[in-house]
Amino acid sequence: MTADQFKFDLICQQHRIWQLDPNRGARADFTDRTLENLNAKSIDLSGAIFTNAHVFHCDFAEANLTNITAAGTHFLDCDFTSATFKGAHMPRAEFTETIFKWTDLWNVSGDGIYIISLQLGGANVVYTSEILQINCLKFDIKAIWWMSDEEVFYWIMEHTDEEKEEMKKWWYKWREQIHQIVTKCPAKPVNNL
Repeated sequence: MTADQFKFDLICQQHRIWQLDPNRGARADFTDRTLENLNAKSIDLSGAIFTNAHVFHCDFAEANLTNITAAGTHFLDCDFTSATFKGAHMPRAEFTETIFKWTDLWNVSGDGIYIISLQLGGANVVYTSEILQINCLKFDIKAIWWMSDEEVFYWIMEHTDEEKEEMKKWWYKWREQIHQIVTKCPAKPVNNL
């Protein structure tokens, strides 16, 4: 284990204590810091602060990054596969050679370039060059336009019949507008490998 990984792990331990009791431990604050070559896989950093940080070559696969603040942060060669960014605030963030495969972007305030956020008819719509997320539902952004209604609505099977009908009405109303927005204002690709 490197010295940087050891320090990072200690900060994460204090952050876990802070999550349980804000009067104890310390919130993880990486403001203006450089984080490099760290294993943060499956870690819970919900509520952490990454403002203006430089995060390079880090593995955040399956990490909980709910409600983080990452304004002005540069992420380079980071893996966010299956990570959760729910409610994250990331204006002016920059993503280079970054993986967002099946990442949860529900209610993310994106940067408007790599992660674009919309509010349409009471639903949170977030998209990258690879993912279209509508509330908790995630789709491949290229495939969804070719999917049948049955394929789209397959993902809402666990909802009540009333919820399904509301989602279908919403989709029928907003589908073309979302397609036009995504086509006219595509998100910049983050995986440039």
